[in-house]
Amino acid sequence: MSSTHDEANVSNVGSWDRHVQVCRDFLADSVSSDSTLVEIGSGDQPFGHLPGLVVHRRISLDNDPVVLRRACGGRGRMGAMLIAGDAEFIPVRAGTIDGVIAIFAFEHFPSPIRVLEEAYRILRPGGFVFLVTPNIANPLYFPVILIPTASREKLLRSVGDHPDHEYLTYLRANSLRRLNKLAARTGFELRRFKLMWEDHYVGRLPIGNLILRALDKWGTGTQLENFAGRLYVLLTKAE
Repeated sequence: MSSTHDEANVSNVGSWDRHVQVCRDFLADSVSSDSTLVEIGSGDQPFGHLPGLVVHRRISLDNDPVVLRRACGGRGRMGAMLIAGDAEFIPVRAGTIDGVIAIFAFEHFPSPIRVLEEAYRILRPGGFVFLVTPNIANPLYFPVILIPTASREKLLRSVGDHPDHEYLTYLRANSLRRLNKLAARTGFELRRFKLMWEDHYVGRLPIGNLILRALDKWGTGTQLENFAGRLYVLLTKAE
């Protein structure tokens, strides 16, 4: 299990451009033009976090038919096949998929172990799961975790500027320790991870941008980085 550290002149703040760059970097060695990928929790922007990705086949799965209808309208579809379904019961044959992607979706699964078991089922040997999720080791998430699940959305919609957000946020496997434990239980290996300073919430705090710049300058590459708010993880299935 290894972490990647960027060169000193590269920001570790999770801006959109930096986020896209890191996603591409994580998939560079795992995806080819022959790959078939499934994205779970795709919303109305299937593969929208991976612009320009060239693969053989894209399948986007979401349990909300409303957002899938919006995706069918063409906004960000990127040629993906759209399926309305549950990440715990993916309607795909076993051993036929090269990679499963879940970007800002894993925190919304009530049974993350079941999702990983299902991902393992549909993946070919050597396949991967790539996920991006909040890191609940970040102290900013402590008060969120203490709030009952059904009440969290009001806070997250307000702080995160997501007025139309309607999905429950369970946060049941959203730390490196928990994901490593789940990986071992479901047959995956935690191959790679990265932590990044979360700009989406911190940047909205008073002097939030100043805090982010200070964390980026003095915290990246130190133990403090373990408390960064965003987590990128690559899990692999044995050959």
